Amino acid sequence: MNTNEPQPPAWQPIAALPVILDLAGAQIDEVQATFDALTRCRSRPHVLDDATLARTRQVYGEQRDFLPIQREQVARWRSGPLTPQEREALAHLSARIDGWRRCSTIFSRWQTRCRTARSTGSWA
Repeated sequence: MNTNEPQPPAWQPIAALPVILDLAGAQIDEVQATFDALTRCRSRPHVLDDATLARTRQVYGEQRDFLPIQREQVARWRSGPLTPQEREALAHLSARIDGWRRCSTIFSRWQTRCRTARSTGSWA
């Protein structure tokens, strides 16, 4: 088997929901912190080299590509019997996934603007 081939997702039991909910929250916090740090460079776009922008684009692109799998996991859990607490936790997880998608979109647009600013010397 080629280890470079995508592996099928390892679907998790509903018991994993609290851990996944925490991980999703941490992921959103982390992307927001990175975005905040990078936006502080707005007045100095020259400090963001191509390698930094490429690496952040790669990392957050990979995370964004994982969102459909997270949504499928939520759908699988919702298709089974749930306690009221599990339904509430799934609603929170769905909201976090949506929040991550929004952050990811904003982050991607910002990176494009940053590359343009670096090449033109202006954020206009």
